[in-house]
Amino acid sequence: MLKQIYCTEGTTCASVPLEKRKIIKKIFFDTVIVTNVSRSGAAGPTYRTSGSIFALLYSAIFMWLFSTFVKRAINLDHVPTIVQMVLSLWFWPLIIFLSLLWSLVYQIFYYRNYFYDIKNDGIIIRKGFIARQEITIDYRKIQNVFVDQDFFDRLFGLYDVHIATADFQSADIAHIDGVNATNAEVLKSEIIKQVNLVNNQTVSSGL
Repeated sequence: MLKQIYCTEGTTCASVPLEKRKIIKKIFFDTVIVTNVSRSGAAGPTYRTSGSIFALLYSAIFMWLFSTFVKRAINLDHVPTIVQMVLSLWFWPLIIFLSLLWSLVYQIFYYRNYFYDIKNDGIIIRKGFIARQEITIDYRKIQNVFVDQDFFDRLFGLYDVHIATADFQSADIAHIDGVNATNAEVLKSEIIKQVNLVNNQTVSSGL
């Protein structure tokens, strides 16, 4: 069964899981987050999207045209075998197939290793398959919590919950992406609740 393997009973990601269709979305339309930092130090993410399938198709078309041109321009009889293989018609479709297969495997394991938990002392987010990333966000450092979608998220009915802090370097991991609309609001409300609770305790202790 496809599930987030570290989301044991009692953790946030067990009760508020990611959507499995996130895997398909990431395979076809990979989203790269680019962070804008204002003068006040607040981090606000913007988006540059690049579809992995589109990139592969562009590359395949270019290489096919390039191969056709080279084969017509030169005599391949004296060209090394490995070059002839690269210029052959079957080589690039094979590369595309293997790339898509790897992308599928990668995204499945990425999904399975995705972990997040809203605890009393902070938010833990851990993601990544080969290069693992983990962050613990102190509620006192959270400046804003918001939900958004890019164009491809709308196609798949997915939402991202972003946690803005003064540390712009954490912006690429300080978000939970790939939940449905209901769960996005649940996550946002719970985080804001914890932030308000901590802030109220801080104010009370200072009186």
